[in-house]
Amino acid sequence: MEKITMSEIKDVLKEHEIWLAENGKSGTQADFSGKTIKIANFKEAKLSKSIFKNCILKMIEFVDTDLKDANFENAKLKKVDFHNANLIGTNFYGAVFEKVHITEEMYEQIKERLTQEQRKGIITSYKVFMRKMIF
Repeated sequence: MEKITMSEIKDVLKEHEIWLAENGKSGTQADFSGKTIKIANFKEAKLSKSIFKNCILKMIEFVDTDLKDANFENAKLKKVDFHNANLIGTNFYGAVFEKVHITEEMYEQIKERLTQEQRKGIITSYKVFMRKMIF
């Protein structure tokens, strides 16, 4: 898996915002497929329709991030914070969750699309999640 730097991530985010604003006519859709991303902050990013297929995501912050219709198919998520993120329509098919925080409200909206194994890796209490981030 190829690692990606924060500088590269920022470039992808800029292009994706243009892509969204221009309805795909210019800019580039954010595609992190097959990348390893560790210790990154996507707070408040506009990442609807972004692609994270087959990614390894560790210690990632998606706080207040728009991930509507994003694709996390077969991604491995460890210590990922989706606090107040929009996960409506997000594809988590085959994704592996370990210490992933999703608010109770969002969890209720998406739980039908999650497997029992995925549900085991979700923490809805932010306080508990923050303690587990340390350990």
